[in-house]
Amino acid sequence: MRAVRPCGEYGSSQTTKPENRSAARQRSPATLPAGLSDFATVVSLQNLVGNRATAGAVKLPALRLQRALDAGAESIALPETTPLNITGSYEAIDPGAYNRTTLQFNQAGYHLEGWYQNRESLTFAGRQTQSMTQRRITADLVGQEGGKTQFRYHKYDSATGRYVSSGFLTVREGSKGSPLLTMSSGGWSHEFEQVSTAPRPPQEAIDALPDGVREIIAAGVAAPLDREEHENLNHNLEILERRIRDYWTEDSDIVRIAPASHADDCLAKIFAMHAHEQRPLVRRLVMEKLMCDLYTHEGNQKSYWNWLQLLVIGHPEFTRDVQSLLGFRSDGGTDQMRTYRYAINLWGFSGDLLAGAGLMEGTFEIEYLGDGPDAADNTEPVWRRELGMGIVQFSLGASGGFTTNLITPWSTFETPYPWDPQNFNGPFLITGVQASASVGAGGGGSAAMMTVWGDGSLPPLPLPGFGALAEVGMHAGIEAGGTAGWIGGTDDEIRANLTPPPEVRGEAAFTASEAIHFGIDDPLLSAEGIAEVRRISALHLSTLESSNTNMRIDGYASTTGTDEHNMQLSLSRSQNVLQQIKDVVPGFAVPDEQITVTGHGETSARESGEQDQTENVAWRRVDIALNGRIVLSLR
Repeated sequence: MRAVRPCGEYGSSQTTKPENRSAARQRSPATLPAGLSDFATVVSLQNLVGNRATAGAVKLPALRLQRALDAGAESIALPETTPLNITGSYEAIDPGAYNRTTLQFNQAGYHLEGWYQNRESLTFAGRQTQSMTQRRITADLVGQEGGKTQFRYHKYDSATGRYVSSGFLTVREGSKGSPLLTMSSGGWSHEFEQVSTAPRPPQEAIDALPDGVREIIAAGVAAPLDREEHENLNHNLEILERRIRDYWTEDSDIVRIAPASHADDCLAKIFAMHAHEQRPLVRRLVMEKLMCDLYTHEGNQKSYWNWLQLLVIGHPEFTRDVQSLLGFRSDGGTDQMRTYRYAINLWGFSGDLLAGAGLMEGTFEIEYLGDGPDAADNTEPVWRRELGMGIVQFSLGASGGFTTNLITPWSTFETPYPWDPQNFNGPFLITGVQASASVGAGGGGSAAMMTVWGDGSLPPLPLPGFGALAEVGMHAGIEAGGTAGWIGGTDDEIRANLTPPPEVRGEAAFTASEAIHFGIDDPLLSAEGIAEVRRISALHLSTLESSNTNMRIDGYASTTGTDEHNMQLSLSRSQNVLQQIKDVVPGFAVPDEQITVTGHGETSARESGEQDQTENVAWRRVDIALNGRIVLSLR
């Protein structure tokens, strides 16, 4: 963390490095007054009524419960933990024949931010459809006893924000050591089991993804498929592949009409079995399955995706659902496939958590080998281009580490559409499951699929997985997720397309509420301020648990008091906010050198035209910025 000596001069900012948290934890609680040997009592009081009220209740000097206010003050860590970490995804146990229910929770200390999705099967015009109900959930700890942790929750309509209902979440340990969650309200109660420990990404990270990529990731986050839905989807895709084989085993175009119609109906039923909000994700999973599975007919081996493309070109009038749902066009103009191959060489730094976790740059090499079934045998390409490429990784899964160089082998693919070099300029998305391991240098295998949207003049181009790959860095695990990126242009143009502009401080920043988060001449967060830190930490949990995050905390003060006093006051407010974030995020991983904590004193208030000796709640403020975006203004 950047450290600058306090200057104490008017018009200057003050930036310091807070005390090391681990050192604070090693200090003995003997500094507490006699009669208060139970440190848990202080923690409990602090979380109920806030730092200042606790200081009065236990008759401690105010500095003892503040966070590193000056060089002589001790920083007491007050971690907020529960026996089980609730963060993760959950599925209903025995949801019922016509319902599917999934939950997602991010936990920050004693607070939960949650998302609830319920799908109900309906029959309309003789065809099964699904409707989805989405809710937002906020919950706060109310008690822990007998191996159970209980939260009080409030549920709101996701679209309108209107209050819907309240109830209790009871968490206990399951047979496999993971949490079992019971949601109850009135006479209704249901159990959920944890299926993933990954936190939900913040909406800002999803919004920053390139066009064409965003809706797929948003659907996977906000409208996920549960395990039974995945099983049913794979079963129905096997039926679709059978229909495609039936088409190509027939010799007559007239006889092929029936299997073409059957394939069209099969795909339409697959989409009808899922809610409208899930369709971008379902479309992606259909593409991955059809691209990865191969079928050989009369000596020609192609993916089912390519065979389906040719089926559409042969019988466009009987495959209208396939065209509209998968984006196929009937004007391929030929039954000959065009053959290309590509390779990727990237360098930079990429971590394994959310969008913004890592940025890698490099090259996308593409070669056009020609038309027809023998084009892949050509040793000399018709044309070859080397395009710039950049990625932002946001994979979620059971892996950890970093990658500094990524190289894929040449992969060959076919398409009926004429992709020229300029068509590749634009966004792309890589999704799938990747297993790899490396220390210094290594490799792995990938079942991933890459889709290129390019300049948008042609349908999205799905590319086969990489197979083997080589990487330099330190990395291990199996991860399911994806990588968004951009092809074409200079390095600066690629970075501009991948990196959202920093948010402007002021009205663009989110102001938590009308509650007062800092008292007059007080560096301590109020109980309302602590609650807001918990809330924003839960929403941005994956960002705070990433070692690739950059954090900036800026504190301010009104114009009452001396310049020197206000400079120290604003810095202390910033330090207190940072420590509070660390307390509620046990997995906090932002390195010190990537955190800037600054006190601006009354400088900003003066520069805005504020009169001297004026007390204004708007300047009793601390701004929290993550990766260049202000996510919360506390005042």
